Amino acid sequence: MAGHFALARVGVGIGEAAYQAPSAALIAAYFAPEKRGRAFALVSTAIYFGQILGLAGGPAIAATQGWRTAFSLLGGAGIAIAAPAWIVIREPPREAKIDHGTRFADVAASLVRAKSLTNMTLGLALGTLSGIAFGLWGSALFERAYGLSNASAGATFALSFGLPGLAGTLAFGFVADRIARRGLHRPLLLSAGALFAAT
Repeated sequence: MAGHFALARVGVGIGEAAYQAPSAALIAAYFAPEKRGRAFALVSTAIYFGQILGLAGGPAIAATQGWRTAFSLLGGAGIAIAAPAWIVIREPPREAKIDHGTRFADVAASLVRAKSLTNMTLGLALGTLSGIAFGLWGSALFERAYGLSNASAGATFALSFGLPGLAGTLAFGFVADRIARRGLHRPLLLSAGALFAAT
Protein backbone atom coordinates (compact mmCIF):
# COMPACT_ATOMS: atom_id res chain seq x y z
CA MET A 1 0.00 0.00 0.00
CA ALA A 2 2.75 2.45 0.92
CA GLY A 3 4.51 1.66 -2.35
CA HIS A 4 1.36 2.46 -4.33
CA PHE A 5 1.00 5.79 -2.55
CA ALA A 6 4.66 6.60 -3.20
CA LEU A 7 4.30 5.80 -6.92
CA ALA A 8 1.10 7.85 -7.14
CA ARG A 9 2.85 10.81 -5.54
CA VAL A 10 5.78 10.47 -7.96
CA GLY A 11 3.24 10.54 -10.80
CA VAL A 12 1.69 13.73 -9.45
CA GLY A 13 5.14 15.28 -9.17
CA ILE A 14 5.96 14.39 -12.78
CA GLY A 15 2.65 15.88 -13.91
CA GLU A 16 3.17 19.11 -11.99
CA ALA A 17 6.74 19.50 -13.24
CA ALA A 18 5.76 18.71 -16.82
CA TYR A 19 2.85 21.17 -16.94
CA GLN A 20 4.65 24.27 -15.64
CA ALA A 21 7.10 24.91 -18.48
CA PRO A 22 4.72 24.12 -21.38
CA SER A 23 1.92 26.22 -19.88
CA ALA A 24 4.30 29.17 -19.47
CA ALA A 25 5.50 28.72 -23.06
CA LEU A 26 1.92 28.64 -24.37
CA ILE A 27 0.97 31.78 -22.42
CA ALA A 28 4.08 33.54 -23.71
CA ALA A 29 3.12 32.57 -27.26
CA TYR A 30 -0.53 33.59 -27.05
CA PHE A 31 -0.35 36.74 -24.89
CA ALA A 32 1.64 39.98 -25.07
CA PRO A 33 3.95 40.65 -22.06
CA GLU A 34 1.60 43.26 -20.58
CA LYS A 35 -1.30 40.76 -20.57
CA ARG A 36 0.48 37.69 -19.26
CA GLY A 37 -0.19 38.42 -15.59
CA ARG A 38 -3.91 37.88 -16.04
CA ALA A 39 -3.33 34.77 -18.15
CA PHE A 40 -0.99 33.23 -15.56
CA ALA A 41 -3.46 34.17 -12.81
CA LEU A 42 -6.33 32.41 -14.55
CA VAL A 43 -4.24 29.28 -15.11
CA SER A 44 -3.13 29.39 -11.46
CA THR A 45 -6.72 29.44 -10.18
CA ALA A 46 -6.77 25.71 -10.99
CA ILE A 47 -4.43 25.19 -8.03
CA TYR A 48 -6.90 26.75 -5.58
CA PHE A 49 -9.98 25.15 -7.12
CA GLY A 50 -8.15 21.84 -6.79
CA GLN A 51 -7.23 22.55 -3.17
CA ILE A 52 -10.75 23.57 -2.25
CA LEU A 53 -12.30 20.52 -3.93
CA GLY A 54 -9.62 18.18 -2.60
CA LEU A 55 -9.51 19.44 0.98
CA ALA A 56 -13.26 19.93 1.38
CA GLY A 57 -14.64 17.29 -0.98
CA GLY A 58 -12.11 14.52 -0.35
CA PRO A 59 -12.73 14.08 3.39
CA ALA A 60 -16.50 14.52 2.93
CA ILE A 61 -16.60 11.73 0.33
CA ALA A 62 -14.26 9.57 2.41
CA ALA A 63 -16.48 9.96 5.49
CA THR A 64 -19.46 8.40 3.70
CA GLN A 65 -18.03 6.34 0.83
CA GLY A 66 -14.49 5.51 1.94
CA TRP A 67 -11.13 7.02 1.04
CA ARG A 68 -10.67 4.90 -2.08
CA THR A 69 -13.85 6.38 -3.58
CA ALA A 70 -12.60 9.89 -2.79
CA PHE A 71 -9.34 9.21 -4.62
CA SER A 72 -11.16 7.69 -7.61
CA LEU A 73 -13.74 10.47 -7.96
CA LEU A 74 -11.30 13.37 -7.59
CA GLY A 75 -8.71 11.68 -9.82
CA GLY A 76 -11.41 11.01 -12.41
CA ALA A 77 -12.43 14.66 -12.34
CA GLY A 78 -8.85 15.62 -13.20
CA ILE A 79 -8.82 13.28 -16.17
CA ALA A 80 -12.22 14.61 -17.31
CA ILE A 81 -10.79 18.15 -17.30
CA ALA A 82 -7.54 17.12 -19.00
CA ALA A 83 -9.29 15.42 -21.93
CA PRO A 84 -10.95 18.57 -23.39
CA ALA A 85 -7.75 20.55 -22.79
CA TRP A 86 -5.81 17.97 -24.84
CA ILE A 87 -8.30 18.37 -27.69
CA VAL A 88 -8.78 22.17 -27.61
CA ILE A 89 -5.32 23.62 -26.84
CA ARG A 90 -3.02 23.76 -29.82
CA GLU A 91 0.69 24.56 -30.02
CA PRO A 92 0.97 27.84 -31.92
CA PRO A 93 3.17 27.91 -35.03
CA ARG A 94 6.67 29.19 -34.28
CA GLU A 95 9.70 30.00 -36.32
CA ALA A 96 12.32 27.38 -35.53
CA LYS A 97 15.49 28.90 -34.10
CA ILE A 98 17.83 26.00 -33.63
CA ASP A 99 21.58 26.41 -33.45
CA HIS A 100 22.90 22.89 -33.90
CA GLY A 101 26.33 24.00 -32.74
CA THR A 102 25.09 24.84 -29.24
CA ARG A 103 25.88 22.28 -26.57
CA PHE A 104 23.55 21.60 -23.64
CA ALA A 105 26.46 22.03 -21.21
CA ASP A 106 27.08 25.56 -22.55
CA VAL A 107 23.44 26.53 -22.14
CA ALA A 108 23.34 25.09 -18.60
CA ALA A 109 26.53 26.95 -17.68
CA SER A 110 25.14 30.26 -18.93
CA LEU A 111 21.99 29.73 -16.86
CA VAL A 112 24.02 28.96 -13.74
CA ARG A 113 26.00 32.18 -14.25
CA ALA A 114 22.81 34.28 -14.50
CA LYS A 115 22.48 35.87 -11.06
CA SER A 116 18.84 36.82 -11.67
CA LEU A 117 17.88 33.21 -12.40
CA THR A 118 19.75 31.94 -9.33
CA ASN A 119 18.03 34.49 -7.05
CA MET A 120 14.59 33.77 -8.50
CA THR A 121 15.10 30.03 -8.15
CA LEU A 122 16.21 30.30 -4.52
CA GLY A 123 13.39 32.69 -3.65
CA LEU A 124 10.76 30.54 -5.28
CA ALA A 125 12.15 27.38 -3.68
CA LEU A 126 12.00 28.88 -0.18
CA GLY A 127 8.57 30.40 -0.75
CA THR A 128 7.19 27.19 -2.20
CA LEU A 129 8.62 25.18 0.69
CA SER A 130 6.72 27.22 3.27
CA GLY A 131 3.58 27.42 1.14
CA ILE A 132 3.41 23.72 0.39
CA ALA A 133 4.25 22.79 3.98
CA PHE A 134 1.29 24.82 5.25
CA GLY A 135 -0.95 23.82 2.35
CA LEU A 136 -0.37 20.10 2.89
CA TRP A 137 -0.42 20.04 6.68
CA GLY A 138 -2.76 22.91 7.56
CA SER A 139 -5.89 20.78 7.71
CA ALA A 140 -4.12 18.17 9.88
CA LEU A 141 -3.08 21.00 12.22
CA PHE A 142 -6.69 22.22 12.42
CA GLU A 143 -7.87 18.69 13.12
CA ARG A 144 -5.40 18.06 15.95
CA ALA A 145 -5.35 21.52 17.53
CA TYR A 146 -9.12 22.08 17.60
CA GLY A 147 -10.47 18.54 17.85
CA LEU A 148 -12.28 18.75 14.50
CA SER A 149 -13.26 15.76 12.43
CA ASN A 150 -11.27 15.12 9.27
CA ALA A 151 -14.15 16.35 7.10
CA SER A 152 -14.72 19.52 9.18
CA ALA A 153 -11.01 20.34 9.31
CA GLY A 154 -10.71 19.87 5.55
CA ALA A 155 -13.70 22.08 4.78
CA THR A 156 -12.58 24.78 7.26
CA PHE A 157 -9.06 24.86 5.91
CA ALA A 158 -10.21 24.74 2.27
CA LEU A 159 -12.38 27.82 2.72
CA SER A 160 -10.04 29.82 4.98
CA PHE A 161 -6.94 29.07 2.89
CA GLY A 162 -8.31 28.39 -0.59
CA LEU A 163 -10.74 31.27 -1.09
CA PRO A 164 -8.28 34.05 -0.10
CA GLY A 165 -5.63 32.35 -2.24
CA LEU A 166 -8.01 32.27 -5.19
CA ALA A 167 -8.92 35.95 -4.79
CA GLY A 168 -5.28 36.95 -4.26
CA THR A 169 -4.14 35.08 -7.36
CA LEU A 170 -6.69 36.81 -9.58
CA ALA A 171 -5.97 40.24 -8.07
CA PHE A 172 -2.24 39.71 -8.44
CA GLY A 173 -2.60 39.01 -12.17
CA PHE A 174 -4.51 42.21 -12.85
CA VAL A 175 -2.19 44.33 -10.69
CA ALA A 176 0.90 42.79 -12.32
CA ASP A 177 -0.39 43.68 -15.80
CA ARG A 178 -1.17 47.22 -14.72
CA ILE A 179 2.27 47.92 -13.26
CA ALA A 180 4.00 46.14 -16.18
CA ARG A 181 3.11 49.13 -18.34
CA ARG A 182 5.71 51.13 -16.41
CA GLY A 183 8.38 48.47 -16.72
CA LEU A 184 8.39 44.69 -17.14
CA HIS A 185 10.62 44.37 -14.06
CA ARG A 186 7.85 45.64 -11.77
CA PRO A 187 5.81 42.40 -11.70
CA LEU A 188 8.98 40.59 -10.57
CA LEU A 189 9.34 43.01 -7.66
CA LEU A 190 5.66 42.51 -6.82
CA SER A 191 6.17 38.74 -6.94
CA ALA A 192 9.14 38.97 -4.60
CA GLY A 193 7.21 41.13 -2.13
CA ALA A 194 4.16 38.86 -2.19
CA LEU A 195 6.26 35.72 -1.73
CA PHE A 196 8.15 37.30 1.16
CA ALA A 197 4.91 38.39 2.86
CA ALA A 198 3.33 34.96 2.42
CA THR A 199 6.42 33.18 3.72
